[in-house]
Amino acid sequence: MTTFFWIIEYIASFIEIFMCCVFCGTFLVKEEFGDRKYLAFAGAALSALLITGLNKIEIFSVFNSIFVLFVIILFQLFLYKAKIGLCIVLPLIYAVILAAIDFAVSYFTALILQVDANYLLNHQNFSRVLCILMSKFLLILTVVTIRKLLRKSIIFIKKYIVIMCIYSAFLLVSLHIMVEKMMGIITLCFIASTLFATGCSKSTNHREVRVSISKEDTQEKAIWNGKTIEIDEDNNNIIYTDESGKKENLIIDVFPSKLTIQKIFIYGNECYYLSENDESNGICVRKINLKNFDNTLVYDSTDENIENYFGMIQKQKQYEEYFNDAEDTKWFFVADGYIYWKKKYYIAQVDIKSGKKKIIAEGVSDDKITYTKGILRYVDADGNTKISGCR
Repeated sequence: MTTFFWIIEYIASFIEIFMCCVFCGTFLVKEEFGDRKYLAFAGAALSALLITGLNKIEIFSVFNSIFVLFVIILFQLFLYKAKIGLCIVLPLIYAVILAAIDFAVSYFTALILQVDANYLLNHQNFSRVLCILMSKFLLILTVVTIRKLLRKSIIFIKKYIVIMCIYSAFLLVSLHIMVEKMMGIITLCFIASTLFATGCSKSTNHREVRVSISKEDTQEKAIWNGKTIEIDEDNNNIIYTDESGKKENLIIDVFPSKLTIQKIFIYGNECYYLSENDESNGICVRKINLKNFDNTLVYDSTDENIENYFGMIQKQKQYEEYFNDAEDTKWFFVADGYIYWKKKYYIAQVDIKSGKKKIIAEGVSDDKITYTKGILRYVDADGNTKISGCR
């Protein structure tokens, strides 16, 4: 039976470390895990072994907690290669949330079963197993909910960190009161605070995404913070110039693409670029991470993309689709998990995740467009300003 208890302890530790990677990744990177998931699995497995070994010495100790937190911070630095400050703050916030969930479940269970909460925390028994299952379920639910609500953000948004810091500070106070005074009431407060925190995150989905493209903007060059990114038409490449004036080609292809780079769009630390073929049949959008220069496909509807991601031949385009696409793209941008572009007299939108495309406006002029909080404003052929809700 002792072996069973330690297996449960190991699984719980594995879930805690892996969910920490997911939680930190929500704020540090905006793309999917990719190959990082294998490293996260391996790190979580090894860290869980370390935690289980320390727990065999003493199940609950301050020294063990501090040491494990230190190891987790180092692992996040290695996994995401982000700023040290963020890799320290985010695991600390996660640790507070984790502790709040564990203590809330333990004391709530102790209250219902009429047992000593310290006994649940420090001794292996079936009541402790029940607490572990409940607390890990709540942990996964909390982290996945936060990630789902924030996954459409294009850049790292400091307001989310501020919200989570305030949230963790509230949980710290709640923990102290929980241990010293009213367990049942504070448990309800914890549940309410979780709903409040996730609710605040949801309301800020579009708040920081602002785009403005004028009629004169060709989207062939971008300058910000002393850096320059521009299209090299002669070599069909994108040139990145840093603050010191050092130039570097962002696209390195063994087999050159038949598509021509037409537009670039910069947001945060990502450079999106749109390419088309000679017939302008469809578009291809890729993005370059300006930190590590990874180049990944975002969306492709050109004739070169004859197979989907499952290797199945896609449906041939109809004549009307060719007619509508047979014109260069006027502008494009990426926001909130969608790609927007103007071709001919219409504005198209595609869901990056599903690849579903739809026309959201027709009879559109080439005048300035703006996008903020999920609302796209454009000028129609008659010179009137129109609004399109982009959902």
